[in-house]
Amino acid sequence: MRRVRLAALKHAYLAACLFLGGIPLTDSADRIRGALIAARDRGSRDAAPTCTEAEQLALARTGSAPQGPPLALMVEQSEDGPGRPVISLAGTLVVSWPFEDLPPQQFEAGEQVDYPLADLDPANTPRQEDRYE
Repeated sequence: MRRVRLAALKHAYLAACLFLGGIPLTDSADRIRGALIAARDRGSRDAAPTCTEAEQLALARTGSAPQGPPLALMVEQSEDGPGRPVISLAGTLVVSWPFEDLPPQQFEAGEQVDYPLADLDPANTPRQEDRYE
């Protein structure tokens, strides 16, 4: 189940980055990236890494064939208070918002926001051959 949660977390992380328009530089984002890098670098027989965000990620299958937009940020309805933010992945899987320290409710669509993002200037991005020396 760890691998399933980690795979879902990867998709939730990438979808949230798309929604935010960049790569957040927060504590929860750092933990997620660390777990994803550890998963990439582990041996095939090693136990899958985990992090708090992976363990707490809510997952639900819709039982539907892929439909609607590939990614959608939605609010799960709740009878006892405000709903929590969730991400729909092609209408087939719904996952909770991955960043505990960066709630999406504070942003309006198209609004300029003030939160730390990584520099996405292509001139400052390491080339593929420079990454694994």
